[in-house]
Amino acid sequence: MKLAVQVQDLKFILSLGEGSQTAKWLGVVAAQRYAMEMRPSGRSRSREPSNHDRGFFLPGGVRGPNGVEVLDPDVKLCDVFDDGALVIVELQQQVEIDADDGGPVHTAFTAGAFCNSEASRMREKLAAGRRKLEAQERNRRMAANKSGLDMNTLIAGELRTEDEVRAAFEFDWESTDFTGSAKGPAVVEEIRLILLEHFRTLNAVFQHYSGEVVPGEPFGVPFQEFLHIMHLYAGFDIVQHRDLLDGQLFAKFAARKAKRLSRANFLRALVAAAKFQTDQQASDATVPESLETILTQFVNPVWEVVSADAAMKALRSDRVKRYLRSSRHRIQRIVETCSESGSTTLTSFEFRNMCSATGIVGTLSTEANSKEKVEKVCHSAIASAHGDPDPDRELNDLVFGEIIHAVARVALDATGGSNESTPVDKVCLAIDQLAHYSTRS
Repeated sequence: MKLAVQVQDLKFILSLGEGSQTAKWLGVVAAQRYAMEMRPSGRSRSREPSNHDRGFFLPGGVRGPNGVEVLDPDVKLCDVFDDGALVIVELQQQVEIDADDGGPVHTAFTAGAFCNSEASRMREKLAAGRRKLEAQERNRRMAANKSGLDMNTLIAGELRTEDEVRAAFEFDWESTDFTGSAKGPAVVEEIRLILLEHFRTLNAVFQHYSGEVVPGEPFGVPFQEFLHIMHLYAGFDIVQHRDLLDGQLFAKFAARKAKRLSRANFLRALVAAAKFQTDQQASDATVPESLETILTQFVNPVWEVVSADAAMKALRSDRVKRYLRSSRHRIQRIVETCSESGSTTLTSFEFRNMCSATGIVGTLSTEANSKEKVEKVCHSAIASAHGDPDPDRELNDLVFGEIIHAVARVALDATGGSNESTPVDKVCLAIDQLAHYSTRS
């Protein structure tokens, strides 16, 4: 077997026998041949660079006759090239230095051929991951600039128009990778269209459980909130599937430092959950079909119930939003004080105690059979915050977004005041009571 090899402007014929040599071998031989052929003969004249100044360039890549790059440096030449084929060997004449780790920037070929130590492989893996993230971020920024929307709206804002929905979705889609959950571009495209169709609702659920963006603080869906979403909105069992939800979904996609899911990674986790359900079925169901089932039978119906509640409507008013924005940290402190675990998660018992202690239950606490009345109002509020699940799907605790919803529901059902008090007035009063109780605590 023979190959016609071209290196820069040098061409030569290389005899290979059976062609069992590797692409890496070809690259090194071609680089050596180029160094020898291009070396000047005779003595160097004054002021000319001496011969030893000419470096030995490593091969940076090997391409076939149609420009197809050989990515595997260990592949046999007889497996990828025909006898007499033209092969182009590219030399790495300049070595770019990675500003972050101080190491060289490798091509895919040189990384596979020469990064053989464990440290080199780890550095190259981290560098490749960083370059991928940087490329995704550039694409997302371009999508943001193209949409004309501000970054807060794209990342965490309420999406009011179809243009805003599409722009925010494309912004997230640029940083998603479903190769582990979907096989083939056709399946990925089907998933993309399904997510786009339901993206307004998915964004609303994400907002509800992640809260508002606070500069300097991590933003996204925390683990406990993710468990509630998957239990109430995706049909998983918070106890039976806890290991799956934690290890294979949340831990896999959440940011390691912040330990929260971004909206884009929330979508990835949802698709991965659909793949899990597909794998558990004996039928020929596909990942897109399982995803469609989750969205149409769980997410949409539950969110329709939650968002239609009068308390949620009051929470969406600009006035209540301002109250919450200014009081959120103080409310978090009172919730942590009332929680035996010291977290922003309350059991139903702890929630009832908080409502009674802060006066949110109003005059109910002074009426006859007050304990039963308070318990009934709080139980109803918790059910509303969970989307009125069936008895076998009820949860015994509330995460922070659900606590705010339940507090608003209690305020509407139990807060005293004149008949002229609007739902917004009652919710603002409840928030004010929480904030002042937190200050006294």
